[in-house]
Amino acid sequence: MAWAAWAVVRQRLALRQGRRMSADARLFQAMPASPELWQLFLRHMSACVAVLDRDMRYLAVSERWYEDLELTGRDVIGRSHYEIFPDLDETRRDRHRRCLAGETISLGSDDYVLPSGARLTVKWEYVPWRDAQGEIGGMIMFSEVMTRQRMLEELVEAEADRLHRAEIVSRSGAWEWDIATNVVTWSEGLSILLGLEDERAAGDRPSWTRLVHPYDRDAVMAQVGRALTGEIPYDIEMRMLREDGTVLDVRVIAEITRDAEGNPVSVIGAMQDVTELRRKERELSTVHRRYRLASEVSGTAAWEIYPRERRILGDENLERLIGRTGHPSTEDLDEWLLAFPPDTRKKLHRMLDEISSGNRSIYDLTLRTRLPDGRTIWLSSYGKVLGGEKGAPLRIVGTTRDVTELKLAETALQNSERNLLVAQQIAQVGSWEWDVGSETLSCSPEM
Repeated sequence: MAWAAWAVVRQRLALRQGRRMSADARLFQAMPASPELWQLFLRHMSACVAVLDRDMRYLAVSERWYEDLELTGRDVIGRSHYEIFPDLDETRRDRHRRCLAGETISLGSDDYVLPSGARLTVKWEYVPWRDAQGEIGGMIMFSEVMTRQRMLEELVEAEADRLHRAEIVSRSGAWEWDIATNVVTWSEGLSILLGLEDERAAGDRPSWTRLVHPYDRDAVMAQVGRALTGEIPYDIEMRMLREDGTVLDVRVIAEITRDAEGNPVSVIGAMQDVTELRRKERELSTVHRRYRLASEVSGTAAWEIYPRERRILGDENLERLIGRTGHPSTEDLDEWLLAFPPDTRKKLHRMLDEISSGNRSIYDLTLRTRLPDGRTIWLSSYGKVLGGEKGAPLRIVGTTRDVTELKLAETALQNSERNLLVAQQIAQVGSWEWDVGSETLSCSPEM
């Protein structure tokens, strides 16, 4: 073996101070110039190294070379590298030729397929070595298997991709504020959400706060200040201005990192677009307000009864109708029925029993009841039975309205008719009606 290769190995390892092979390099520097000792050390060194001649035959290899490249138990000394790895492509063979021509080649990442089919990600360095006459005697291969590191990098990349896709789907993004430098950085998802040009960007805080809607800016800054002092959680809703001028309703939640004295050092958080949610909430609030007004004017209340669970869910108008304001909207059905007098409660139980037994599909009941304040009212209820499997009633959905005035009017009309009849009998007069179209005459009994 050419002794000059020893000097090349010593030189290359010395250049790798601070890397994994630095311990070998320091030991090499302290070793005496002994070819026998060099060969022994090369075989047992921690680095993955092979020395080859101009014909690519192995002159010496380290144990690590055997282990990393699945050559344990095989004798490679004197054999060609291409005999050991016959499937090497032309690109790799060309690198070897260039090295034997005097070029030093470094590869930061190279996917390498072993004889077993396993894939490795390897860092390579090909270095030519020269003999005593200065002629290239062969090459030295240094390699470092990076498979584990590569796998970790791929896991990080995959996790980052999942996070990015999650941000896009949820219309959200992450950001971080370094208080010392007053610089804010944000994720690609947040850039897309706010319509910023840069996929991943950073800027000073004033440029960031300009995105806050002018009408909200002072209030938001005040809330941020209170959050930094620990007075309130960092949970703020605001309006943000996109680059195209559209307005977003967003919710910002953040965590504050503090030093040993409790001073804020940095803030990391997430921003989510809640524009659609708030729009639907406003629409629902408007519908609810209109429904409540219409219910109050018409004296109508909505409710749902769940016979199996013995539970009733009613709106606030239902409680107002029966004089139980301030009670929860969802109650135990049997406790709720206790609000009615015994005779009324008996009628309600009878109706519910008929429905539960499957004898009725419509809830239709008008009854008179006495309120806790002593007033007597008439309530008319109508509902539909919604069934489950085999027709078993799951719930009853319906409305109840106050028909007291209608009942009073009907009673007054009946009284008037009765009084008129009595008056006619006393006065011995009668009444009649002539239908011109049919030429018929209708008379009262007194006629």
